Amino acid sequence: MPTASTSTNVAMKPEPDADDGSELSSLLGSTESSNRTSRSSHTSVEPAEPTRSTRSPSPAPSVYSVTSSIYAQAFTTEHGRRVNTYSEVYRLPADEEEMTRLDKLYELYRDVLGDYSPAFRQALADDENAPDKACLDLGCGSGIWITQAAQHKPNVTFVAVDLIPLTTHAIPSNCRAEVDNINLGLEHFYGQFDFVHVRNVVAGVTDYYKLLGHVARVLRPFGAYEGTEMEWRVYDRERRPIVPDVSGLWPSARPQPPTSPSSSTAATFASTSTSSSPSRPRPTPASTSTSASSQPNPTPAPTAPHPPHPPNPTNTNTPYLAQYMTAMSTAARMRGAHIDAPSLLARWVSQHQSFEDVVVRDIWLPVSAWMGMGDGVHGGGGNGGNNARPGPGEASGSGSHGAGPSASTGSRGSGSGADAHVIRCEPGLERARKVGNMVADDTISLIHAGRVLLLLSGIPEPTVSFLEEHAIREVREARLPLFFRVVNVTGRKKLLGRR
Repeated sequence: MPTASTSTNVAMKPEPDADDGSELSSLLGSTESSNRTSRSSHTSVEPAEPTRSTRSPSPAPSVYSVTSSIYAQAFTTEHGRRVNTYSEVYRLPADEEEMTRLDKLYELYRDVLGDYSPAFRQALADDENAPDKACLDLGCGSGIWITQAAQHKPNVTFVAVDLIPLTTHAIPSNCRAEVDNINLGLEHFYGQFDFVHVRNVVAGVTDYYKLLGHVARVLRPFGAYEGTEMEWRVYDRERRPIVPDVSGLWPSARPQPPTSPSSSTAATFASTSTSSSPSRPRPTPASTSTSASSQPNPTPAPTAPHPPHPPNPTNTNTPYLAQYMTAMSTAARMRGAHIDAPSLLARWVSQHQSFEDVVVRDIWLPVSAWMGMGDGVHGGGGNGGNNARPGPGEASGSGSHGAGPSASTGSRGSGSGADAHVIRCEPGLERARKVGNMVADDTISLIHAGRVLLLLSGIPEPTVSFLEEHAIREVREARLPLFFRVVNVTGRKKLLGRR
């Protein structure tokens, strides 16, 4: 298995073997912030031959055709699911079932975010003075986003990077894919791309702020970045995070329960220069990098093996889904993932010295179609919620956005900058429930995928099975008003010398 110091780059085609109401108005809430305050050589990226990658030199370059033997070396099996062999940090599956989940997640994001962001369209617009436009997709997953984008922009060169070979979708002629670990750095891509797309990589990135510094240097002048990440935790109907103490799930070497990053920590990260990463403790399997001072005292570790059907490991009033997601985030942090990054992403990019014209969208996704099912939420389609009372932390304001449902505006203290302009999408009840069903489908698949991560972290299998069963039942019953938060951020690279 490759060590952390190797970078294997392969072409990806395997060769044959020899709404209404104040509460409803916040569903799918899209908070958009603009921070108007925006450097690199312009070099082209040439398409690769079908079976070879022509990327610029890597720190430890090695280029192969994807024979069946090399393809087999990219995977191993853990607890019945196929996972990658190139990163010990990322431990969600990489099999057909997971690729199907990622394809469905793409459809969900397209439904709530629109096909392509204004930043994508502007950065990759046809320009006779810059005919060699190029786009980089970091953590391409199943490859559905980049293959669709490559068909949409046939005159642009697209490069996909992931931990596994891309074989799920047919690769257009203007696209190539590489296997690499982005934690090793992106120096070989500096100054080569007009747009960098990053989505759902938080579980595999050890230092997200450092990654943003690399992205800034990968971009050409006037290039743009877009990042989309979902927080690995659940929120209640008032948008308060539900983060239970799950330390009792581990029989030994109990981790500290995770907490929300403090504003002072965020400020420290945001003020760090582009070329360096913030100083933060590296997590170990026996602890986490996040303080637990604001959380209840950890429950004692069990002294006897867990029973076949353990009781609720935390609290009878805590949703099982919240327990499961908190356990997943804790397990990912134990492996070194910078799992708290989504909460800080808006602040980091907004205050980063290399970006301007930053736009932040806060998307609040209902976990299931619980709206209107005895929860007091009623409403129909249309724009009736425009005069609704703003939610917690929101005030009236102005702004507009061309994608998604009808929108009202306000400002929100989400760490996106003092000059933020906020836009909230207002779906009708029918649309909100449709999206809720899509989220429920993805959540159930994510719960199944997280089983591998939890078992590898040391939680006994009966406990994982118990939580898995009850969390899935909770999602299917659709009785609890729960949300996931997704953060979408775009920013344009500043010109050298601009402040």
